[in-house]
Amino acid sequence: MHLFLTGAKQVGKSTAIMKALAHTALTPGGFRTAWVHPQETLGLCPFSQVALTDAQVVAWRHDGHMQADVERFDVLGTATLAAGDEDIIVMDECGFLEQDALLFQKAVLNRLDGGIPVLGVVRQGAGGWTEQILNHPKVKMLQVTQENRDSSIGVILAWIEEETDGKHD
Repeated sequence: MHLFLTGAKQVGKSTAIMKALAHTALTPGGFRTAWVHPQETLGLCPFSQVALTDAQVVAWRHDGHMQADVERFDVLGTATLAAGDEDIIVMDECGFLEQDALLFQKAVLNRLDGGIPVLGVVRQGAGGWTEQILNHPKVKMLQVTQENRDSSIGVILAWIEEETDGKHD
């Protein structure tokens, strides 16, 4: 089974993942998204990369709305999901910006069909292609709220223990 978190913006989904993984010795693969220039450009990079660069921008703010660069999502996103020596795949986060990035979507779904555990975030209310993640037979969802965000770390760790046969210590 794979575990995906969802919940309101800024509730602590990514933080819960980071805190849980900090308690393990697992080698994570996958991707993360973060602001390259706060509130202006969004980037996508390998999960373990600390700082994002302008070369990793996949979306930018235009007329008050985020505009995705589908080709960059496809190229950068599929590269981060290519098989490596990871123990766990992190997908932080999947949402509406990738709606037309069909190669990226395919790479995500292929990883869900694979045997390596996936720990991810689905943007709440994203709809569209993310419904394929939410409805995937190997995906379990965890709703993160302000009330349970601290305890969600324990839930994630228990899931990691189960999915990695205790190999995370």
